Amino acid sequence: MEMRNRNILITGAAGFIGSHLADRLAADDHLLLVDDFSIGKRENLAQLADKSNVRIVKADITDRPRMHELCKDMDVVFHLAISCLRTSIARPEMSHDINAGGTLNVLMAARAAGIPARDVYGIRVRPSAFGYKALGAGTANITGAQHCRAEVFLRAVIDRSHALG
Repeated sequence: MEMRNRNILITGAAGFIGSHLADRLAADDHLLLVDDFSIGKRENLAQLADKSNVRIVKADITDRPRMHELCKDMDVVFHLAISCLRTSIARPEMSHDINAGGTLNVLMAARAAGIPARDVYGIRVRPSAFGYKALGAGTANITGAQHCRAEVFLRAVIDRSHALG
């Protein structure tokens, strides 16, 4: 797919992967970089802060209305925002809200904005990557289980674009 002069939203933009993706796309596209800066560092985006085609927004993916607002006028979404393993152990309910609920919010907001499912990207987690016996069963930790749930949501959007209502 040609990725030039597109309006691209990146969640988790201040993280390691998100910031490097933003660096790569900033030369050719208009970027909306979204992060709550709970894990990612604002410094990771410092080199992009003065670019006219880049907007950095502090937002939480669990805020459904805000995600709908941010997805408007976007062509592509890269969803990279996650709760880390430390958080999943210390605060599993909050981690679930971010990893599963936040992912669902991003997917539904993208769908409502008319972004085709093929233009919503995330880190794909394969069951074998964390030693899963079956999707969501026998996971190594709670973060793995949450990523499985996010993967199920993503597959539902891609495989059956009507599946989310």
